[in-house]
Amino acid sequence: MQDNFSQKDINEDKYDTEIMTKQGNKTVIFMTVIIILVMVILGFLWFTVFNVSKYDKGMEFLSRRNYDQALIQFQNIPEGSGEYNSAQSKINYINGVRLFNVNDYKNSKEYLIKVSPSDEFYNEVKLMLDKIEDVEKAEQLKEQLEQDEKNKIVEAQKMEEQKVKDKVTSKEYFSTIQRFESKFESEFELAKVENSVSMKKNLRNLNDIRQQMLDSKYEAIFQDPELLEYRSMVDTWMARCISFITEVISENVLSIQDASVKAKNILSDADKYKEEVNSKNQKLKSIY
Repeated sequence: MQDNFSQKDINEDKYDTEIMTKQGNKTVIFMTVIIILVMVILGFLWFTVFNVSKYDKGMEFLSRRNYDQALIQFQNIPEGSGEYNSAQSKINYINGVRLFNVNDYKNSKEYLIKVSPSDEFYNEVKLMLDKIEDVEKAEQLKEQLEQDEKNKIVEAQKMEEQKVKDKVTSKEYFSTIQRFESKFESEFELAKVENSVSMKKNLRNLNDIRQQMLDSKYEAIFQDPELLEYRSMVDTWMARCISFITEVISENVLSIQDASVKAKNILSDADKYKEEVNSKNQKLKSIY
């Protein structure tokens, strides 16, 4: 009886041991599974969070317009890396945008033109470059208009200065024509009291005086049309006077009183031109 009870206790202990063993195995398995899951989760977190590339970090900062942090990430990508060229494009984009936002278009353009056409921000870059081009054209137009205005002022000043110089030149030329006119008139009056033979010397002198007047230079840039007309009138008068003396000489008369009607008509015509010359002379004296 006692032996049977002992055997029963042994069996119960054995059963309890088996149960505990099974429970222990389950706990080990459960803990193993938990550990594996934790390792997997940690590995995933490390891969997705802690193992992010500098380029991706830079893009994350860039998406939030955190340009300072984005630049740090892109600038730390080493040359030779597969992401180096893209990082350089992003650096140029960031620098260009920052300068563009403060209206420093000239320096902004230097960066934006270096952004790669394959860059995802390239369309935005094109819009900024288009605006910069419009601003540059507007500035160029403004500068051109300002320069044109300055040139007009300078030209106007030069013109006024030239007009002052020309007035002095015109005054001197007017005096020159007057001297020739007076000298010619004196010689002509002498010729009229000579006979047809002695008039030949006067005729040579009259032609010389006329030619000297025609050879005189009027060097004003802005020439006075009234003064030019005066010279032309004086020349016409001189020509008529010379024609009269030439006609008298050809008629071989002792004095102009003996000259033909033709000669006297030429002289009358010359006197009419002389009246016009005197009238123009008086007008020009009021100017010069």
